[in-house]
Amino acid sequence: MPVDVSAVSNLPIFAGLDAESCERVLWESHSSQVAQGKAVFQQGVEVFSIYLLLRGHVRVSRITESGDQVIVRLVSGGGIFGAAHAMGVATHPVSATAVEDSVVLSWPATAWGALSARFPLLAANTLKAIGEKLQEAQNRVVEMSTEHVDQRLARTLLRLADRSGCRTDDGVAINFPLTRRDIAEMTGSTIFTVSRRLSSWEERGWIDGSRQRVVLKHPQALRAIVADVRAPRS
Repeated sequence: MPVDVSAVSNLPIFAGLDAESCERVLWESHSSQVAQGKAVFQQGVEVFSIYLLLRGHVRVSRITESGDQVIVRLVSGGGIFGAAHAMGVATHPVSATAVEDSVVLSWPATAWGALSARFPLLAANTLKAIGEKLQEAQNRVVEMSTEHVDQRLARTLLRLADRSGCRTDDGVAINFPLTRRDIAEMTGSTIFTVSRRLSSWEERGWIDGSRQRVVLKHPQALRAIVADVRAPRS
């Protein structure tokens, strides 16, 4: 067995499975280390596997027909990705790249199908994970159409903090390496606009973006922006 059950039994994809069932699922997996900047898989390549991020962070992105890159989502430890086969898609519609040294578990797509049939909870957990990602994608489409850039930016930072944030003495740190280009792609904004907004929020003491991991020092100010009311100055 490539991975100890205790390392994954608390992850959402294994929710409800007993130790013996987890062992059987893990037995079919392959563990690999992916160096920072290396692709786990690339857009347009045939789907052979389904992936679970065990440790690290992965950026899932898509190249549009005009050649622009759009970040679809950011995956933290415990997240499942590359599940195109489960949706009946033959080639990957996106690319996945490690943004720091990461450990990835993978299963052959055919093996995952057999395991899902054997363990209905695994299938249900997979569908739930895919459904959550589709819902998130739909929400982002609505946000792009109805919200101004400040709202989209504030909402994105709050969403990332909720998903992978950790409490620090300064506030809530987004535990994901982020560049301003990443944030611009996620919010449908320009780097210039994002840089200007973040610099303004830093001056007001709402965030600390001096390090690669953004710290939300005044989350209520960002929530006020999302609610489209006047945010308080610190």
